[in-house]
Amino acid sequence: MVLKLKVSNIACERCAEIITQSIHLMELEAKVNMDVNAETVTVESAASEESIK
Repeated sequence: MVLKLKVSNIACERCAEIITQSIHLMELEAKVNMDVNAETVTVESAASEESIK
């Protein structure tokens, strides 16, 4: 499943790293793409939307 989320409080690249690490704790193979400027996170994962959020 590919999920695109709006995260309005991403302030910097460090925030993006923390979010990516958190998602990888749930599923190591998840593909995470962060766009700090657009404040979006795109996740390709087998995990449910609820668990990612």
